[in-house]
Amino acid sequence: MGATTTTLLTFEDFEHLPDAPGKRELLDGELIELPPPKRRHTIIQHRIAEALKRYGVERGLLVFVEAGFRLGARRSEWLQPDVSVVSPEQEERAAIDPDGYYQGSPLITVEVISPANTPRRSSASSPSISKTALAKSG
Repeated sequence: MGATTTTLLTFEDFEHLPDAPGKRELLDGELIELPPPKRRHTIIQHRIAEALKRYGVERGLLVFVEAGFRLGARRSEWLQPDVSVVSPEQEERAAIDPDGYYQGSPLITVEVISPANTPRRSSASSPSISKTALAKSG
């Protein structure tokens, strides 16, 4: 199961956390930590990404596995969807600072729901993400 903190963090606090295995997200200041994905989760994640890449290549869309997005009203959330689709315009904005972050919600996010990450404890629960597809792994 994922662990959460009880102390709220700023994005700056979040950025300075030491590296740890697994996936971390910041939702309304709450740190969400999930264990590394297991094999089935990873296979589903990559199959979805490959299908979206085939669709998006002719449309100039970029598809990522576990890319990070800084969002929220004060850019205080950090979400890392299992699969995300980014528009050419969002990529252009992000490319201005090659060491920066994607800002704002991706066009599409996909969360593979495993026993360790229910929809309540993942990117799918953020009101900042408007289009989320859920895929169940188990």
